[in-house]
Amino acid sequence: MALTVVDVSGPTSRGSPTRLRTADAKCWVVGVQVAQQHMTVAQRCQRLRGGRSRSYTRLMIQQTAEARGRVMIRPWRIGLVVESSSGEQVREAISNLSSVWGGRFMPIFDIGTPLDQLERLARQFDVDSLYADVVEGPLADFLTKPGLAWGGRGPYGPFGREGGLRTGLLPVRSFIDAATDLVLPTWEPGDAADLVFAATWGLADKLGVALSVEGSGPRTVAYPHVIAPAGAGGSLIGTLAAGALHIRPEPRAYLDGFSGVCVTRPDHPSDVVEFWNMRTYGTSLSAVPAEGSEDLVRFILARALPGAVTAGATTDAKRVLTVWGFERASTETAAAIQDMARRRGLTVRSAASGDWPRFVFQGLRTPFTRPIRADFRPEARWIDVDLPTLPIRDEPDSYFP
Repeated sequence: MALTVVDVSGPTSRGSPTRLRTADAKCWVVGVQVAQQHMTVAQRCQRLRGGRSRSYTRLMIQQTAEARGRVMIRPWRIGLVVESSSGEQVREAISNLSSVWGGRFMPIFDIGTPLDQLERLARQFDVDSLYADVVEGPLADFLTKPGLAWGGRGPYGPFGREGGLRTGLLPVRSFIDAATDLVLPTWEPGDAADLVFAATWGLADKLGVALSVEGSGPRTVAYPHVIAPAGAGGSLIGTLAAGALHIRPEPRAYLDGFSGVCVTRPDHPSDVVEFWNMRTYGTSLSAVPAEGSEDLVRFILARALPGAVTAGATTDAKRVLTVWGFERASTETAAAIQDMARRRGLTVRSAASGDWPRFVFQGLRTPFTRPIRADFRPEARWIDVDLPTLPIRDEPDSYFP
């Protein structure tokens, strides 16, 4: 079954919302519980001996609770725990996250992170679960902690599937059909910038959708042609863009200046993980390889140069391009970034690779909402509510849509 999170919000006479468990073991309803008393007056007639009767009144008081607010369906967000120094594991993580709805908003954590720090990261990114494919020892016990656990491994993990039964996160292919204008950039196997491209556009290894090399539906295009009008135009570019359909990160003023360029080293997969996690907030960030050619850097930044923000006082304000890890860039890469910034009237502002603010994740919004109201007994362990409908494509081999 595809897992989603159900958020319900609304006013409460008690000043704070209560948390109620729904019938779905993987969904929570955060709603409003207001106790009410209903009084019923019942007339009763008792027949007495001798044919006489006596009437009396019985008062019956029953306490009920009410939940009301607005329900929203959004992706269930996991934090994927892998060995961030392994290019193979990082690529597999990107491939998995590219295949599910909202994957680009899900962080990747290093498996060697101390457990107390890993818990802080889970709270910072506000994930619903943490998941590692193969673990043992203290980490295995930690991943069963209430509020962070994902129940199941292998075919029952977030990316698993048992026969025709969906057991994990909602796949991107549920929103894609033959008419979806989706362009998937391709590049040569073993390309030095492989991980940068993968983190930028996503991977189609596990997309599960028929692809063509021409037409208007889902198709592949060699990456140098992606920016050409005939190659992409107004299409969705990459599986990560497809996975972000119908999702909008909550706008926050403190994120307005959190954009720019991240320089990543080809032999340091952890650099790509850092870029990936910075971009989960939904701001405009691009990654470039530290030792990429000038043409490659220009290509990556050609579609849009992120990070054009105003800095300084009103009298000396200037537009800047923040570059994280600028010290990693080769002479050729640094010159290309400087040149492109200068052409757009921007001043490059260098920032240390790890010197980015650790914001608390601001949350996601989707258009799949509806108002709810439900009466229930206060001692009930769950309530039934009508959920919004997702515009997903039915799959003939799935027991549940």
